[in-house]
Parts: sequence; structure tokens; C-alpha cells
Amino acid sequence: MDELLDILPTDWVQAMRLKYGVELFDEWIKEAKLSMDYYLPLWGLKVQEFLPGGTLGLPITCIRSDGQEVVFKLSSPWNQSPYGAECAALRAWDGRGAVRLLEASPRGDVLLMERVRPGIHMSHQLKDREACMLIAELYNQLGEACWVSGLPDASQQSQIHLQLARKVWKNHCLHTKMNEAHLTAFEEFVMAWCQGGAHRLTHGDFQNKNILLKGEDLVVIDPAPAWSDPLMDLANWVLIFNPYQGVNERARMLAEIMVLELPRLITWIRIQATYSFIFNLPKKREAYLQYWLTPKDLQRLCGQHGL
Repeated sequence: MDELLDILPTDWVQAMRLKYGVELFDEWIKEAKLSMDYYLPLWGLKVQEFLPGGTLGLPITCIRSDGQEVVFKLSSPWNQSPYGAECAALRAWDGRGAVRLLEASPRGDVLLMERVRPGIHMSHQLKDREACMLIAELYNQLGEACWVSGLPDASQQSQIHLQLARKVWKNHCLHTKMNEAHLTAFEEFVMAWCQGGAHRLTHGDFQNKNILLKGEDLVVIDPAPAWSDPLMDLANWVLIFNPYQGVNERARMLAEIMVLELPRLITWIRIQATYSFIFNLPKKREAYLQYWLTPKDLQRLCGQHGL
């Protein structure tokens, strides 16, 4: 375990131990070391360095015996997605709008992917229309994937999100801003709302941090995939691209470019804003209050849509 810890940033290790517990984290690192001992020689890999940015997996850059730069990724026990879900989605996309999968363990919890270069995140400095055009092109590419078995459906995906939201709500004492009745009404609305729309393979965490530049094209990384409403993905991008301004205008632009149902997209944005209020740190929560779903909003939408 010590050899693996040597390449992990000390502050990252401390943060992970604090967030998930020392015992669980250290046990995961032991299992990760065993996986590396087996797969590194099998796939002809030489370790370079830890790749920072996420908490749901352990990504390590490596060099293949043929000189190719690759990323070796081990799934974590606190990743909410089922084992093999990311692997299945990447295989379905097959490099079309997504990072290319090169190898995988039988269970799909150990992945080998191409290293994306230059690997720059999609810029928040882009003008809204330019950004919307790029996102439309990328998401249409991802939409070419066929049916993928074994993924969560819309209800299962929403249950995962809502269970985590309730846990965070309780642990961070958010009842002063969002009481029990409000949270319960939100849960019931989301479970009903997610059934609608034309479902397909979705990314599950579609935002700029998971969109990288590969050459002159954009590709996605780190999916938490499901078979669900694609407007959920697009709403997440519209909101998180800049929650402080231009959200409604970006939604209108994207709906116009992609011929989307604008009212449904807006409702998904408000759902995502409610999630974002719960999941974010206190200093960032206020940005989402202007879009989140209040009890009156939930009551109105339920009546409007017969939910």
C-alpha cells in the first residue's frame, strides 16, 4: 500500500479519509494495490502519476509498452453507479463523443482508457451561443449509442440521487432552508417527473469538468450512466456552466438549436438547482436559490402535469 500512497497527494488522501473514513479508504487502497499488481504487467503499463480531479475513482496516468499515454482507473466503493456501468457506456459510445476505452477487467471496475490531449476542460469563458452549439454537437454524437443493458433506469437513477440528497440534507442540517415536508414533496415530484421524456443513454454528470478537449473535438469522461431523460443531462450543463447568470437564456438557445421541449428543460434545470443547493458548500448554495423548486412550485407543477 505504501508504494501506491507515495504517488497520491497527501492533501487528497487526508480529504478522502475525512470524507469516507480511514478504515474504508485504507481498505480500498489495499484492494487498489492488488489490482495494480495484477493489471499493470498484464496490460504492459508503467505508472507515471496520479491524475487529480475526482473522488469516485482512482485515476493514474501510465505509459504503455508501445509508448501510448493511457489512464488506468479503479472504481471506488462509494461510487453510486453499479459496477461495470461506466465500462458499458464507454463501450457503447466507442470513442464517439467520449474517451476511448482500451481495456477493462471482467467486472468493469478496473478500466484502461486513452489519455485525452490536450485534455483541457471546456472553457467557461465561451460565449453562450458558441458553447451551446458545441454542446449540441457533442450530445448528438453521444445520442448515436444503442441500447445498453445493465444500466440504472430513470427511477433507479433518481432514487440514487435522492437517497444521497436526503443523507446530505440530514448531515448538514439544511432543514432551516428546506424542511422535511419540502424535501419529501421534492422527492415525490422527481420520482414522477423522471418517468417522462424519450429515454436514452445519458452521461449522468454532464458538466464542464467532465468535458475535455481532444485535439479539436470535445469528449466526455467519468460518466455515471443511466437509461433516462437526456434533458436531465442538458439541464445540468446549462445550470452549472454559470449558475450566476444567463441560465434561462442558455436554456432557450439550446432548446432552439437542438429542437428541445423548453418547458421540460426548464423544469429539469430547477430540479438540478435543488440538488445543487443541497450538495454544494454553504458559500455556493445561494447561487441556486433563484432556480430551485419551492413548495409552491412543486404543488403548481404537480397540478399542471397531473402528477
